[in-house]
Amino acid sequence: MRVLLQDLDYAVRQLRKAPGFTVTVLLTLALGIGANSAIFTLVNAILLHNLPVIDPKTLIRIGDKDDCCVNGGWNDEGDYSLFATDTYSMFRKNLPEFEELAAMESGYAWRPITVRRAGPQTAAKSVVATFVSGNYFRVFGLSPAAGRLFMDADDQKGAPITAVMSYDAWQQDYAGDPSIVGSQFNINTKPATIIGIAPKGFYGDRIDTNPPKYFLPMNSMDVVSGAPYFTDPDVQWAYIIGRVKPGTSLPALQAKASALLKQQFAPLKTFTDQRAKKVLSRTHVVLSPGGGGIQNMQEGYKDHLKLLQWIAALVLLIACANIANLLLVRGMGRRAELSVPRGTWRAAQPHRAAAAYGERSSLGYWRPARSRRLLSRGARAAGARLSWSAQHAGQRFAFAAGHRICLCAFARHRHPLWPCAGADGRTREPL
Repeated sequence: MRVLLQDLDYAVRQLRKAPGFTVTVLLTLALGIGANSAIFTLVNAILLHNLPVIDPKTLIRIGDKDDCCVNGGWNDEGDYSLFATDTYSMFRKNLPEFEELAAMESGYAWRPITVRRAGPQTAAKSVVATFVSGNYFRVFGLSPAAGRLFMDADDQKGAPITAVMSYDAWQQDYAGDPSIVGSQFNINTKPATIIGIAPKGFYGDRIDTNPPKYFLPMNSMDVVSGAPYFTDPDVQWAYIIGRVKPGTSLPALQAKASALLKQQFAPLKTFTDQRAKKVLSRTHVVLSPGGGGIQNMQEGYKDHLKLLQWIAALVLLIACANIANLLLVRGMGRRAELSVPRGTWRAAQPHRAAAAYGERSSLGYWRPARSRRLLSRGARAAGARLSWSAQHAGQRFAFAAGHRICLCAFARHRHPLWPCAGADGRTREPL
């Protein structure tokens, strides 16, 4: 430990002697590492981050595309990711391989609602809300921050309108007032009851720049927002995510879901058209991982983020190359200090050569100690392993430059008659 502290003290003193070199290395590393850290943080948050739910690996989405928002007609490719209410009910009934299947509105961002708390002197607000199935929170394994979350009974036709408020809306708009739970609100002029608060950190089933502040049962969609397509079997509006049972074969489940979808579409009015009948045979679904939720934003920004990641990696590579060049030049300047003058060994007697051998930098100065001293300086300047790698490369270059002279001097020490060319014969102090 004492030797390490001495080396660190030596490194600090050497860095103080070359402030320009030290500042240049630190700024170069800060640029390279900082850019990579910022880009990776963004990539991790958008592309790699799962929903804050229980066991996201078991969540599977039926579909793999962003088919927002309300669609009618047929798909020429036959790949469907958006579904009608009747299709969701059919999947939920005929796919026991799923423990639960939840449906969620695809285009909520385009249909804001007006919310006002009941009572005098309360202002109405236009906010984003989404309509979901009654088992929505149960599929994700979530617990409320206050009150309760939806049950199947809340998502029935004719049931009283209820709503779950997001945690952020509760804190930002009502300062976490506990009396919000159970209070009456007017949502698009329709009376509704806030039954609970969604858990902290849950922003919905997808990453969005404007996540929903309110969650409402999907069976209240037509009443609250005037959406007659909710009951139209030919109009697709919902995404579907479910939690599969352990041991389920996904390829077999995908084939079964595709066959059920063909049967569901066959009698529909949409597929009475002759062109639609031709593409009916190609109807299928693709099961995709649902742990990250609906990947709308990921699909839109994936290519741009990958390009940014490559650019950041290139910046870091250039930074490392610049530091390696600086260390190489610095190592070249110390080549004389790290080498052994050949003339010293010609003039010296064997016993003097042995003493000198114990003092010289290249052979006598214990290599691990010298490496540790040089390494401590580089680690102090760079503060990262990349700096150590660059300095080690420069050090190896300096060793290679004096390798031939060192071997000759060592042979002269062991065998005085060994022929070895001399040089200036000057003696230098060790490091």
